[in-house]
Amino acid sequence: MAARLIDTIVIRRMKSTDLADVFAIESTSYDFPWSEKILKDCILQNYDCYVAEGLKIVGYVIANITSQESHVLNLTIHSDYRGFGLGSSFIDLVVNECKLKKSHSIFLESRVSNTIARKLYQKYGFRSIGIRKNYYRNSTGREDAVVYRKNIEY
Repeated sequence: MAARLIDTIVIRRMKSTDLADVFAIESTSYDFPWSEKILKDCILQNYDCYVAEGLKIVGYVIANITSQESHVLNLTIHSDYRGFGLGSSFIDLVVNECKLKKSHSIFLESRVSNTIARKLYQKYGFRSIGIRKNYYRNSTGREDAVVYRKNIEY
């Protein structure tokens, strides 16, 4: 039996040596990507940064997990590896880390147009709590964000 792609991927903490690969995914995924400096600062500020890696890095998540509330800041999967469950694996990881740190809730934003991500978040119990008008830049101007919250159950 052939191995499933998700079974060949390891999720581990992001290192500074991963930044070029992470930035490459960021740059090809967004019209207005985070800069390498922002990504590096996330590591230096001890944010909760993880990569999914097989033969190469194929995705990452950056979160700020605290004992009060947590925030998923960036979750991105390389376009060739979407639909294989990596986003779900990252959400599982963040929820588990939140439980370990006794966080009460997780917040995140998603582009209104990103229906695939929004369905994923809703599947994991994230509930829409509002809209941030013109939150994201895009190639035609600005786009609203849906704000989500998930309360952590113990």
